Amino acid sequence: MKALLAVVLCLAATAALAQALPPIPYVAAGNATIAGSPAAPGNVIFAKVGNLTVGQFEVKDAGRYGFMYIGRDDPDTPVLEGVRDNESVDFYVNEALAQARVLRRAGYPEVVDLQVTAACQPSLQLAAIGSAMPGSNVSITGSISCQLDGLVAIRMAGPGNFSRQAAAAPAASSFAYLLQLPSGAVPGTYIVEAAYGPATNATLFSVADCQDLDHDGYLAGLGCLPLDCDDNRSAINPGRQEACNAIDDDCDGRIDNAGFEPLRQQCGVSDIGACRYGTQQCSLGAWSACLNAIYPSDERCNAIDDNCNGKVDEGNCLPVAAVTGIVQPAASEPATVACRANWACSAWSECLDGFQQRSCSDQAGCNATLASPALRQPCLPPATANDSSPADPLTGIVKPQPLPETADRSPVLLFFAAFVLAVFLIAGLSYMVALR
Repeated sequence: MKALLAVVLCLAATAALAQALPPIPYVAAGNATIAGSPAAPGNVIFAKVGNLTVGQFEVKDAGRYGFMYIGRDDPDTPVLEGVRDNESVDFYVNEALAQARVLRRAGYPEVVDLQVTAACQPSLQLAAIGSAMPGSNVSITGSISCQLDGLVAIRMAGPGNFSRQAAAAPAASSFAYLLQLPSGAVPGTYIVEAAYGPATNATLFSVADCQDLDHDGYLAGLGCLPLDCDDNRSAINPGRQEACNAIDDDCDGRIDNAGFEPLRQQCGVSDIGACRYGTQQCSLGAWSACLNAIYPSDERCNAIDDNCNGKVDEGNCLPVAAVTGIVQPAASEPATVACRANWACSAWSECLDGFQQRSCSDQAGCNATLASPALRQPCLPPATANDSSPADPLTGIVKPQPLPETADRSPVLLFFAAFVLAVFLIAGLSYMVALR
């Protein structure tokens, strides 16, 4: 009885110990081929139980992975953690399911030859970096395809035995990492190398001896980008807007320009009514005359807002009825307006050949819609003219005036006497002829 009890207790202790101890590691190794060719070093092999990844390792030698012994201290030993007896393990090369599924056998290394017909081939492309300053952060970015569960290995090297290593976790189809240069980094050409599975890529960048004396955030020095073309004036840098001042404000190698065209600006006073804006062009720091601008003018009766105040024909136009007596149209019809002239005439000229002349202009600009005052009138010679006689207010013609009482009438009397004498002579001759 005691012996039986001892056996039961021993079995129970053994079972408890088996439950407490971790399972014996499961090790796999074998050949790996992709599309009939040996898998290249760097290809990643995954071991999964269902959706759980229980192992991840790389192809180290062309067409081979793993070792046929258990050695937890060897980082290259492909140990599958947590796999229990009789669990089914699926193997993948990169992201492609390999033609291999095995049942875990406790305590024995497993020879698993992996074959995939069209495995995903990882690729890697680093983005250009350009230039950097000592002490600055270098942004290392790139794109990947065929994302694996591994990290992107990064190495940076440069003059003066400079070397840095890092690892970046990819997200979707890209990765990014900031690596800081030491403040004493030697100016020169640096290289960044990256590896993702079997895919590798590299890019070069320069560390320049840059400075920012005017503290505008833009650098001056050979190889510095974007280049500050005048590090002594903070108002001049690649971020500035070009002005008309004969200076290359934005460091693009040209002055007074907007891209490849001369700098231009709007000029004039308004675009209301008849007015229009014009254009000025900058040349050698000076603006040209305003071209094609239309400025305000005196208002005229022409259905145009000549003075550009938003009103048409104000102050110079009257309803037609007020000028001509014509009855206005009904309220539903458009109103008709006539211009109110504002005539300005010069003084009359001297009397020449019995006429005087003058010139008149309509200051309201009615375009001759109303008759102008008389520009020519008869007159008497200067010796007899009565300059004080008023002219007709509409025609401007001077009314005839009676001759003064003191005028010399002798020539008239002599002419009359000669006329009477001639009449009598003609009558007498006629009578004598009749008597014969």
